[in-house]
Parts: sequence; structure tokens; C-alpha cells
Amino acid sequence: EKKMQNNSQNKEKEEEEIEDQQNPAPFQLISASNLRPEIIVRIYADTYHHYYATTDWSPRMYIALAYLGFISVQYDKYLLPEIQRKYGVLHWKNLQIEKNVKKRSKKYKFTMNKHFDEVLTKIDKFQENNWLNGEYRTLLKNIFDGGPKKIELLGSSALFEVHTTELLDENGVVVAGEVGYTIGSTYTSLTGFFDSKSKDENGKMLHPSTGKIQMVVLGKLLEKKGISFWNLGHPPRSTAMAYKRELGAEVVSRKDFLNIWFEARNKPCNERVGCDVIDAQII
Repeated sequence: EKKMQNNSQNKEKEEEEIEDQQNPAPFQLISASNLRPEIIVRIYADTYHHYYATTDWSPRMYIALAYLGFISVQYDKYLLPEIQRKYGVLHWKNLQIEKNVKKRSKKYKFTMNKHFDEVLTKIDKFQENNWLNGEYRTLLKNIFDGGPKKIELLGSSALFEVHTTELLDENGVVVAGEVGYTIGSTYTSLTGFFDSKSKDENGKMLHPSTGKIQMVVLGKLLEKKGISFWNLGHPPRSTAMAYKRELGAEVVSRKDFLNIWFEARNKPCNERVGCDVIDAQII
């Protein structure tokens, strides 16, 4: 009965998400002068609009938007920060580890911040409509190279840092990875890739489940570091991003997301998320 109830709730959430997609709102222009508390409060309360647009590609603008809960993508010359209607959030108690993922993890190494350029190049090849290129890639690279950045907004002392994660095979080849960022005790995923093309002489995938292995190991590491929760961005749907639900993510409203976001973004981690090198089989 409980399982049927959960399935019904998931279906309702999926239908709501489809409805959101079928009723897109026009983009709203946003600038640094709009990032004042009285304006941000109105943006949060406006549940119709969710995508905004700016030509300000400065690290300061990008970091300020991220601190406020926006997740940005790129379209043409515009940075498109989105304050989503709903978010996919993973709390550590809900993290699911499939048997195959655990079994297959044994032959891989997991690293962080060791192969930035390679990860972004492989994301570009993997994603059919990759938005993380050109000016966006340059922006992240500049922030990454500069190390942790102090949030210059609302008197915050929190730090913003860009990270890449990498899953390496026995030959040291990066077969899965992603890029994201930490703010305080939050981690947000942007986008990633996994090797879906390499096959053996029998046509079988050489690296099955590597996308999930990379994510599960990352999740376990983030939990150990004291990250409060994982912001997975857009929530899982029936036909897209189902892997988020399989990992244990739940769908939360903008209001509920912001409540946990505000608490965690200024809370420091137990230990900095840095250049770790570990065996993937820790899971």
C-alpha cells in the first residue's frame, strides 16, 4: 500500500513537471543591480517566471546568482540563470546504491579537480546540445584556476568553488565525470558524461554503470566532507533524468528548496572538498 502511494505521488509530481514544461514563461532580463534583497524576494515569490537572462559574464555575477539559488546555463551570448520551480534534491539517508554499481566499482579510481579540461572536453562530445562551452567554459575555467572565491553578497563569508570529478579506469583514462560547485555546505551538479561508446570484441560496453559509479562515490565523499545535501538541479521525470530518482533524489518545491538552501549555503563543511584520490570501491 505504501509503495502504491509513493508511486502515485511520483506520478503526480511527474505530471506537474510536464505541465511546467508545457507552460514556459518568457525570459526576464537581470543585472547586478537587481540582486538586492527587495527585488530577490519578489523573484522568489514569482512562481511563473523562472528563467532570466544576462550578458554579464563576470565571475562576481555568476557566483552571486549561484549563491541566491539560481542554476545557470548558456544560450547564444546570454547566461541564463534559472530559479527553478522545482528541484531534484538528494539527502544522504536516501542515497541508493545498486548491486551492479557496487560490484563494478572495484576496478576504478575516483579523483577530484585533477582533469578539468579533459572532463569539460568529454562533456562537450557526450552532450548532444551542450551549453557548457565557449564563454561559459572560459568563465568556469577562470574561477576554477583562481581557487575558492568569497561570496560578495549579503555580507556572506561563504566560499564558492568549482569542482570536477573524474572516474578513471585501470589505464588512467577518464571514463566518467562531471562539473559542479560548492557553496558553504552545499554541492550543485551542472552537467557530466560517461563513456557509453567503448565496447569489447563482443560488442559489450567496456565501462557499464560508470556514470552511476562516479555519482555514488561522489555522494559518499560529499557526505563525509560535511556537505548538507546534493542539489541535482532539474528534478527527475519519467523519460528524462530518471537516474536522479534511481539515486534517491526527491522533488521539492522552490519554497522548500530555498528553506534548506539558505540554511546550508553559509554553513562551512567539516572538511574542504578538494583534490581527493580514492578507490571507487569505498561504496
